[in-house]
Amino acid sequence: MKSPFQWCLVVIGLLAAFANAAKAESDDEEAEDNCISYKLSEPFNWTEPDSGFRVAADVLIWTRTTTATGTPVIGGPESFTLGGLSNGFVGGYRIGGSWLIDPNYELEGVWTTFSDWTANGGGLLSRAISFNNGQGNTLVDPSGNANFINTGTFFRPVFDAAMDPLANPAIQNYAFLKGNSTYTLNSFSSLHDTQVNFKTRRSSNRRFAFGIGYRNVGFDESTTAVVSGTFGTNDIPAGGTTHTILTDQALTKHGLTLLSGAADGWTNTPANPMTLSMLWNGTASNQMNGIQATTEANLLQRGPFSLEGVIRKGIFYNRISGTAREVYAASGSDDSVYGRSFADDRDVVSFVGNAGLNGVYSVNDFVRFRAGYEVMLLTNMAVAGNQQNGISYNSVGNASYSVQGGSNIFFHGARAGLELIW
Repeated sequence: MKSPFQWCLVVIGLLAAFANAAKAESDDEEAEDNCISYKLSEPFNWTEPDSGFRVAADVLIWTRTTTATGTPVIGGPESFTLGGLSNGFVGGYRIGGSWLIDPNYELEGVWTTFSDWTANGGGLLSRAISFNNGQGNTLVDPSGNANFINTGTFFRPVFDAAMDPLANPAIQNYAFLKGNSTYTLNSFSSLHDTQVNFKTRRSSNRRFAFGIGYRNVGFDESTTAVVSGTFGTNDIPAGGTTHTILTDQALTKHGLTLLSGAADGWTNTPANPMTLSMLWNGTASNQMNGIQATTEANLLQRGPFSLEGVIRKGIFYNRISGTAREVYAASGSDDSVYGRSFADDRDVVSFVGNAGLNGVYSVNDFVRFRAGYEVMLLTNMAVAGNQQNGISYNSVGNASYSVQGGSNIFFHGARAGLELIW
């Protein structure tokens, strides 16, 4: 199955073939009238039919900034955050069409979409991850400086459960993931943009065009962090207890629900080790609808070449929604899986702005090739990696969630394509 990027190349190829056919027919019928002799020293005569149609197809190669905050997934000497994920360039396409109503006005429709941006990371954690303030004890890690989870990191329910007397009478023992745990990070995001604009038209003696229109922009993202390792326990010296289990009562008291397996918590069985995988997933969706103003300008024209600028900007009603989900899955000697999830949505006001600079080569009155660079800014956005910050606790330890907005996302990249007028 072809990707959006490949389909755009196909569309551009078809338009180019159609344009060549139209040009050949025009040359046969009205060679003298339609032939344009260009001299770089002379201004370009921007000619279009008084009424008709325009279609365009562009290939886009864009990247975007990473906007997740620096909240640590785990703390300690090997701490890491979601902010380290980096997005590369991906391909997309833009299809546009205009009805040239008369010499002064046109009605334009534009649709833009991209393949998913993906970002991945991961690594090995050589030191243990303490669940209940044991990071300074050599029983947890021989270095006496282990990693940890607590109230300021991800995976807080496990910290709260391990600190609870239901699992840890008088705090006399430690629970942890042993050294050489692994972690993986990944993020997926997508952007879609649809707009309809009513504009004035440029001409040889009118270099600026202004318009107003409706625009819908959708941005969605999903980000996941997984930490996996061997579950371990140890008694504090002279603690007087034998600690091998993080109990079901403690886990469910602190907001986790048994999803599958036995309702017996997690048990450390040295002869048959238990692997514990801790997963966090956040999602964010932004649906922006609003009115925008457009400005287009012919900045420079010489012979068949011209330089144009485009600005589109508006204030948008943005429906943001988010989720935060945690899953704690045991395997090996235990099969208990616990988890919790949150969801929320609300309305905010966002700004959307584009600016582009394009070089245009006019083959004749009917065909133009265009290439350039664009930037795009979206403000007050919900992004997946920040949804952990939306989980808060009241005075008795009950958790709630509010979707997090307030992030700005910056896109930029190149475009190249073909425009056909008749």
